[in-house]
Amino acid sequence: MIIKNNWEDKDVIQHTDMNALANGITSINVYNEDMTALCNSARTIFPTSDMSYAPNTIRVYINGLRKRVWPGSGPTGNYDYTETVSSGIGTRVEFFSPPASGQILLVDYQKANV
Repeated sequence: MIIKNNWEDKDVIQHTDMNALANGITSINVYNEDMTALCNSARTIFPTSDMSYAPNTIRVYINGLRKRVWPGSGPTGNYDYTETVSSGIGTRVEFFSPPASGQILLVDYQKANV
């Protein structure tokens, strides 16, 4: 690799091996996956497009407001959704009350087994 004090010298960028940079990355984050088209005032289960995100990494937003995941015990009244892990189906979000038609539903998560 050649590094010079000449701003037009592109040797540093041209010789960067992107595979070498990516080596060792064990997770990939997905931001703003749009599930708005699935909101119909009746549907409560929403799988991610990956179908297998890393548990406890999902963040759910409806109309820009972050929703609260149920911790798995106690009353569900103050929470909006739960994560469901099922063999053969994958990990998904299940709302206690379905998002209304027209609401904007976005999710962020970390892909599993990258």
